[in-house]
Amino acid sequence: MKKRWYLFLPLLTISLIGCSQKADIDVLYPGEGEYFNLHIINEITSSESTTKLRHGTYFLIEIDKSLVDTEHYRPASYVDDYFYSYGEEYSTYYTFDFTMPNRDTSILIKNESRHYVYQLFDWSSNLMENSEQIDEIRIESGAAGVASGNLTSIKYSRDENDKNKILEFLHSEIEIIPSAEGIVSGGSYEQLALICADDTHYININNGHIFNNECYYELSSQPSILYPYLSCHSFITHSFDNGYEIYQDDEKISSVDSGLGEIEFVEYSGDIDFKLSTTYLNCDFGRLYLFEDGLTFHLFYYESGNELYDYGYFTIVKGADFSYLFD
Repeated sequence: MKKRWYLFLPLLTISLIGCSQKADIDVLYPGEGEYFNLHIINEITSSESTTKLRHGTYFLIEIDKSLVDTEHYRPASYVDDYFYSYGEEYSTYYTFDFTMPNRDTSILIKNESRHYVYQLFDWSSNLMENSEQIDEIRIESGAAGVASGNLTSIKYSRDENDKNKILEFLHSEIEIIPSAEGIVSGGSYEQLALICADDTHYININNGHIFNNECYYELSSQPSILYPYLSCHSFITHSFDNGYEIYQDDEKISSVDSGLGEIEFVEYSGDIDFKLSTTYLNCDFGRLYLFEDGLTFHLFYYESGNELYDYGYFTIVKGADFSYLFD
């Protein structure tokens, strides 16, 4: 759950219409623009309130969790009759955060029924009947919305326990949610690949959500591999920078349009003479120097701007073969 930083300011207290209770709006950042009317209808507490806030005011509305039947409902907010968000869940309460727009605005808070699906992908039923169809499982995870050159984490498994766990995940209870909930910039992603003899099935997960058949689905748990036979990395790349140029002795010998993100490698812990190779790949985020060591080749991460991996050696394990450069 994301960490929230608060700017502590006096609470703006709003008197409710036709009710002896009071509702507090927690103002995190005061606006500086023109005042506009804010009308709040809270169906969960059977309350209604009206106040004025400056344009740009950033504020929270809090709902006591004891008022929500969390097994069957989840609190949702609507701004001017359009779905806005679900409440962010904490141990004893939900919160909704808003920024006051430059117009009169209404906010509706209400409980919404939860809806579930138990088999999201049609192809998974055949695998459930015979897990032996799965040759291996691959899970790639990384940060979304970051610059090229950052590393992913990848695991491969052929273990029957991992296969059965993935199949259980495919047939677990998954909640259907409005599409707006899944559209989040940044965060994290996972790609699950079930590699079979005749086909490979992919499932893409962004910030704990799967998009399928024009709907987002919220996961209560993430797929995982407990018994990998290989753990490695790849480079995060984008469609516009997935290629590279090959140089020898500072002379360009070829250009490759794609495939940089498919090179998978592990950290190299052996000994190697510190002598800069004259063979390297030139890409958008730096140079990857290739070293010959028998039948394996090592990436020397040299001009990347990512200090964590500068001057590190890696052994390529999948996705590329540069042996022809050393014939």
